[in-house]
Amino acid sequence: MKLNPRLLDPGIYRHSIDITPRFSDVDAQNHLNNARLGEFYQEARVSFYTYLQRAHGFKRPVGNRSLVAHTSIDYLAELNYPQLVTVKLGVAKVGRTSQTLAIALFGESRCAGFAKVILVNADADGPAPISDEWRQILSLYALPPGLLGE
Repeated sequence: MKLNPRLLDPGIYRHSIDITPRFSDVDAQNHLNNARLGEFYQEARVSFYTYLQRAHGFKRPVGNRSLVAHTSIDYLAELNYPQLVTVKLGVAKVGRTSQTLAIALFGESRCAGFAKVILVNADADGPAPISDEWRQILSLYALPPGLLGE
């Protein structure tokens, strides 16, 4: 997938966390292991939702949850231990029952990786509409439209 160059700009993302890699994140080639970097994207996602609940007081309806339906990762550059990794996240799209997140990893001021994650809002009966309240909160973290080519 050819990425829109604007996705490599840390300034477009509204949520950010820093992750200090552990030595156990290093592979035999002496850089951060690609499989471990997947955990960094997950950490950013969990941090984002925790922040939204704390900052905006949003509580999911009982029985509602987000299910990961799709993840794609592009590896753009190596990251090395013990280099600090900054993970940036923005909301790329909100549909009727799903949301698409754009997540970028930055090390030493360059984008080293990008993930697109689609989550489906669900209840016991399957996919469920995203509430207007949740939609409004997510819109506060929206990226400029069209960056994912959708």
